[in-house]
Amino acid sequence: MFRRESALKESDQVRAVAASDNGIETVVNLPSLLGHNDSTFTLDFEDGSAARVMVFQWGVYEGVVSDGISSGSHEMQSALIAGSLSNEDSMAFVLGNLDHGLVLTGESDITGDVVVGPRGVTTGTLRDVNVPPSLPLHGRIHQITVTPHLFDASLLAHQVALAKSYISGRRRTRTAPDYSGKLVNTSGYLRLNDLSDSVSEVFSSGSLRLAGTIMKRGPPLTIVVNGHIELLPGASLVGPIALYSTDSISIPSKVSIINCILVSPKSIELQSGASVTAQLFSPVIRCLPNSAANYPSALVSVSLSDTGGVDQSINIESGVRVTGSILMNGGVGISKEDAVIDLEQGSLVTGEVYTDCYLTLDGEVNGFVRAFDLYFYSSPTTYLGWMRKGSIDRDALPKGTLRPVGTSASERGAILTWM
Repeated sequence: MFRRESALKESDQVRAVAASDNGIETVVNLPSLLGHNDSTFTLDFEDGSAARVMVFQWGVYEGVVSDGISSGSHEMQSALIAGSLSNEDSMAFVLGNLDHGLVLTGESDITGDVVVGPRGVTTGTLRDVNVPPSLPLHGRIHQITVTPHLFDASLLAHQVALAKSYISGRRRTRTAPDYSGKLVNTSGYLRLNDLSDSVSEVFSSGSLRLAGTIMKRGPPLTIVVNGHIELLPGASLVGPIALYSTDSISIPSKVSIINCILVSPKSIELQSGASVTAQLFSPVIRCLPNSAANYPSALVSVSLSDTGGVDQSINIESGVRVTGSILMNGGVGISKEDAVIDLEQGSLVTGEVYTDCYLTLDGEVNGFVRAFDLYFYSSPTTYLGWMRKGSIDRDALPKGTLRPVGTSASERGAILTWM
């Protein structure tokens, strides 16, 4: 009887694991991932097992938690889902401003096809810069007369609305009561090890120092701080954990952040030597030399102000390595000159760069770029549409790279990473 009960229990555990896998596989195959945000459903399978599946938008990706059930056995798994590459993603560079052409000079170089307006691609002359003997473009030129699609800004709408709700305090009034075990109120200092698995939200009335380790596998944990967040040396946050601060956020080198979201309405800085796998949402993002944002990170410059007019920038300094996505969506009332992505010489991005504003491209991009316009200033002139030092190599993008959901015409999804 004991052996029989053990065998049945092991069989139930195997079926629960399979049910959990099938739940995630079902979400991956949904025809449109964006249409199923923040939903929960149950799947019943022929062998009597089932899966309770929760789908939620996790920044620019989709999160899914699948609880496989067979008799008394449970097996929970969670994953991030991203979009697959489409045919449109074969282009190395797309210039959104059709009023002028693309000008390549100096050390600039593009490997792959480009999409530009009627004026095409040419070389140009700058003071103290060598003009290339031939056009440094290794690909075809596609000239268009209709403004191209860069990316769908509605991708960011859910995260922006959620951030505004948390940062303003509006979300606090709709949370569970303290005695539910899902909510923690604190201020000053929080040891992450002390949070139970049932806690889903933490609210701090003032600045907060975070220490210790937490590893989340199930539903997301949200930490909202009305003030400054200080990540103490050795702090480790792994899994679907979102940090919202009303102040700027600085990420030091001696912390571990994996699959998390960090949000600030002011600025986020990745300090020299810091290495994270995270999604950063802020109008101003700065990566200091020798820092790294690892795959599948996303650096997203977006205004979190209801009044608009907030200057935006993403500054990737020399020696920085970003593997994933860099996105900028210009806020209401902002001019193109006040919303610039600056990839400095010596920086490397492996993945994609999107902006509906300006891009200064002096670094390297192994992947593709979609920009309204290229920009740099050399006294006394502003240059639009010029590349002088940077390079784009579409062929160097690793095969199998996945993208933010909604940035591609493809509706096919795939598992980005297990959490």
